[in-house]
Amino acid sequence: MSPDALAEFIRLFNHQKYFESHETLEKLWKISQPPDRGFYQGLIQSAVSLHHAMNYNARGARYECDRAVEKLSPFFPSYKGMELESFSRNLSRYVENPVGEPPALKPVSTKSCKT
Repeated sequence: MSPDALAEFIRLFNHQKYFESHETLEKLWKISQPPDRGFYQGLIQSAVSLHHAMNYNARGARYECDRAVEKLSPFFPSYKGMELESFSRNLSRYVENPVGEPPALKPVSTKSCKT
């Protein structure tokens, strides 16, 4: 499994195809080692959280959101080219009040990224 899986996850996620994005990254998550394993798991849980929110399952959305933020927080502010701190904050806000556009994964300058 290559980094292409992560790029495909981001593409699907940002097109609000949360179930499909989750499926795309699951294989990579299963074969990865720490610390990447926690990072991928947090991204998957973010997708599951928004999938629940889009299906009016507020309890499931909040539960997965909390787990996602917990997994992603060691990678703040950014990791692998993604801005995670503001994404996690926006995810939490959206899950609490799902109005407007859901959060998207945004790239950051590679100079400010952990790798």
